[in-house]
Amino acid sequence: VETRLVLSMGPDNSITIRVDLSVPVKGSGPLPAVITGDREWGRTEGLEVATDRGYIVADFYRTDLDPDNDDRTNGVHPHYPEYDWATLSVWAWGYYRVVDYLMTLENVDKDKIVVTGHSRGGKTALLAGAMDSRIAIVVPAGSGAGGCGCLKYMQGGAESLMRITRSDKWHYWFQPRFSDFRRRVERLPFDQHFLKALVAPRALLCTEGLEDEWANPWGVSKLLKQRGRFTSSWESRKR
Repeated sequence: VETRLVLSMGPDNSITIRVDLSVPVKGSGPLPAVITGDREWGRTEGLEVATDRGYIVADFYRTDLDPDNDDRTNGVHPHYPEYDWATLSVWAWGYYRVVDYLMTLENVDKDKIVVTGHSRGGKTALLAGAMDSRIAIVVPAGSGAGGCGCLKYMQGGAESLMRITRSDKWHYWFQPRFSDFRRRVERLPFDQHFLKALVAPRALLCTEGLEDEWANPWGVSKLLKQRGRFTSSWESRKR
């Protein structure tokens, strides 16, 4: 059963998010719930599989909160002029608000909330999961730079800090000072494994296409090795 909801929040409830809520026909609950913010790309692929297996799916429009551009006169920004948050942070905030709503539903298992998203949605899901302990499982897909892919470990045509923060690309996804390191990545005081570690002790599953060099599968798995004893499936396949 699918229902279109509009959640209101913020000053005078002036901020709204559209959410498509899909609930399994069978099973009274409480049921696990999956949240994705990729709805503007179309209906979530495999939605029927999730609901058939007993999952509630909340699919929200992240661009209701911040359109995917560098304009700061729209979305949430006029309502919080003192904030310096960038687009990924705004979208992650949307996940938190959907969690708020799910927490009010009797048929949702509050201990089994999953967040996921693909590409820029994967970057957002990772940030949301790292910052909200109510989320039990974090599943970013193809998240690359700014997501699960380390910025100091990459091969081939991977998305780099230099590429992603170009003025004609997606610099507005990140806090402006992040761009200061685009030509000196080695000086970054952290890398993406720090962000992934914030999910612990909850579960994190990073999924990358083995041939998707842009998503930097090598940089996702590199730091999982211990003194060369483990080799990622991606590296084995490349050989």
